[in-house]
Amino acid sequence: MSRFIFECASQEDGQELLDILEDSEFQGRISLLYTRRPDAYRSFKREGEQVDIVVCRDTQQGKIVGFGACTRRKLYVNGSPATVGYLFGLRLRREYRKKFPLLHQGYNFLHTLHQSQEIAFYITTIFEENRYTRKLLEKQRPYMPAYIPYGSYHVYALKPGRKTQKTTRIRQAQQGDIPTLVQFLKEHGRTGQFFPVIEEKNLREGRFTHLKVEDFYLLCDDRHTILAAGAIWDQRSYKQYIVQGYSGVLKHLYPLSRFFPVVGFPALPKPRGVLKFFTLAFLTVKENDPAIFQEFLNAISAVAPPYPFFLIGMHERHPLHEILQKRPHISHTSRLYMVAWDEEQHDNVDKLDATRYPYLECSLL
Repeated sequence: MSRFIFECASQEDGQELLDILEDSEFQGRISLLYTRRPDAYRSFKREGEQVDIVVCRDTQQGKIVGFGACTRRKLYVNGSPATVGYLFGLRLRREYRKKFPLLHQGYNFLHTLHQSQEIAFYITTIFEENRYTRKLLEKQRPYMPAYIPYGSYHVYALKPGRKTQKTTRIRQAQQGDIPTLVQFLKEHGRTGQFFPVIEEKNLREGRFTHLKVEDFYLLCDDRHTILAAGAIWDQRSYKQYIVQGYSGVLKHLYPLSRFFPVVGFPALPKPRGVLKFFTLAFLTVKENDPAIFQEFLNAISAVAPPYPFFLIGMHERHPLHEILQKRPHISHTSRLYMVAWDEEQHDNVDKLDATRYPYLECSLL
């Protein structure tokens, strides 16, 4: 089908990528528009040091049909650093869906692009309620990678606490804390699967967009030993979520939701507005101690800037997941998949230590 060509996006494609993003709202109990204003190209490129944006162009119509992105990240796999690909941002214009067999060609282009690189395997997440995409990708097809289910991932919206709460054991990190903080993240983050590898230079040189070491908060004991750490990360400058509307029971609850904070729940945001929130990123708790986690959550809620809510993401197998379930929250669920093209990547997936819980960094999804 020479009418369609696949290639990597360029800076000039930013507005068209944004147009496609904003034509693809997600339908569910909460209809969310996921967008990347003002420049989608630059926004995608901020998701990692190496990001490929693959576009399909209709040479007859002179426009982009759809696109998908992949970033390569250093993550801990079975306790050791490995390069893992993260697939995200898959979009296709509505008028092309089910009309042209293009999907496998896009995946083939990406596979060819990465053939000379050592990538252990790929991971991705798909909204639980996005049944169309799940069904499309779970079905094994020629020339397509295998999507291997790997459990559920839950994102919780929590309401910050009152400022009057005492927070004697928590403080902001400073430049001098970087070596100790990096060692703490390494020691306790690597106990799970897929925790990001963070080096001192990453925090000193700004590897993560608009995230400074001072955005990290540390819970410490009387000897100044770190017990828990996490960063308050607001990413609205380059990617946003906009509520389009509510359905089902939430549609009826929305008029009453302004009273939710009285009982500890975040209020439902107004439709059409950009959601104001931060993500509690790179959450790490010493030995996944439930008591430390509870204290850290309470402390973060008390010292956090004035946001209506904040997000924490956890896999269903995370040992601290049950604590989040018991706190007042609003949540949504995604499916986690391991994605493998060839026999070597399948072997790497098979070798994953099942005793280690998956850790996905919510702010990097």
